[in-house]
Amino acid sequence: MNREPENRPKKEKTSYVGSGIALGASLGLIFGMLILDNLALGAAYGVAIGIVMGAIADAQAAKKRQK
Repeated sequence: MNREPENRPKKEKTSYVGSGIALGASLGLIFGMLILDNLALGAAYGVAIGIVMGAIADAQAAKKRQK
């Protein structure tokens, strides 16, 4: 059986994409309501931007963990 030794520290697995989606959607709704007069379109833009920002944050965190 391949068992990991129990004295090894566990690696943290974090994902910022979910947070990016949540923040992007909420800010997109506000943007859509105030600027575009279309909530759905604002939310879609916000989610798209949130996914990109979350992926960038994930890449930065992975690079930092490797050091």
